[in-house]
Amino acid sequence: GTRCENRIIFCQTNLTYCQNGGLCVETQPCVVNCICAPGYYGPTCALARDPCIPNPCSANGVCSRLNATSYACNCYPGFTGPYCESQINYCLSQPCVNGTCVNRALGFDCNCYAGFTGALCQIDIFECRSSPCQNGGTCTEPFPNMYQCTCPPRFLGPQCLQAIDPCVGN
Repeated sequence: GTRCENRIIFCQTNLTYCQNGGLCVETQPCVVNCICAPGYYGPTCALARDPCIPNPCSANGVCSRLNATSYACNCYPGFTGPYCESQINYCLSQPCVNGTCVNRALGFDCNCYAGFTGALCQIDIFECRSSPCQNGGTCTEPFPNMYQCTCPPRFLGPQCLQAIDPCVGN
């Protein structure tokens, strides 16, 4: 008023004093504080906090600020989850057909069982390919990683190497 009889409440006349949704509070005459909205700070709430400091992402994930209160983690290969906290288990689907799976940071390896080869241990090694049966013997593979020779008359042994003397034993 003309004689200063009316008290002016600062927060009612300065509606934009506290910024970014901050709440203006006059605690006593001429003492004003701002209660800042989440993600902001400073005397007038003008400063935005960076939700990426300190980095909330695990496994060296890269934090990307979306706004004052939210962020997203960009994970390096081999990691997943909202915070890159989980290592991807590439062996979960059991990709190795005839072998054991070894999880790696960027994929997996297969350790093949005997008699198998290939990236997924999917190829049966044909043991007869090396022609282990001698002297006209016939090779068959009854089971993986195993061969069997059927020897012609006058030969015996696992590879038909042993000649039978027709004169012995008569």
